[in-house]
Amino acid sequence: MIHAAAGGVDLLLVQWAKPLGAMVIGSASTEDKGRAAKDAGADHVILYTKQDFVSETKHLANGRGAELTLDGVGKSTFTGSL
Repeated sequence: MIHAAAGGVDLLLVQWAKPLGAMVIGSASTEDKGRAAKDAGADHVILYTKQDFVSETKHLANGRGAELTLDGVGKSTFTGSL
């Protein structure tokens, strides 16, 4: 899970994670940012302002949740990321 997947550093993380074989679930605040994350290589994008990213991530990861979360958002996603 990479929060703010369309932001500067996090967009690079999406691009680095894919060649390493990771399934990348990105989060974004808007549809435009979600498209940017998808274009950068994210397998799935969750709009954390409109969707419950915790349940969506668990669903996409076969009930396990994310093995690693990188949170460039902070306050609104921190607790759910834990």
